[in-house]
Amino acid sequence: LAIFRAKRDLFVDFFEKAEITYRACEATLYLWVTVPAESSVEVYAEFLADLGILVSPAFHFGVDQPYIRLSLVPNIEQCRRAIDLWQNALE
Repeated sequence: LAIFRAKRDLFVDFFEKAEITYRACEATLYLWVTVPAESSVEVYAEFLADLGILVSPAFHFGVDQPYIRLSLVPNIEQCRRAIDLWQNALE
């Protein structure tokens, strides 16, 4: 579980610095990220996919909210790379 905590902490740190709203649960392998108000879930998921970051729209899980679900399954280096790509795209 320590490796998932480390990956979660990487993303949480990035989200805090980038002022991205998210929900992190201690007992899951996922983070729920709020989609920016100026976008839709589908458009934001596609934006991230174009960067090479695959996420799942929350409505696939019966959640009727503007969230995407980010899995913490990739290894730590892949997580760091995803954060770099996401951060660069926001600048």
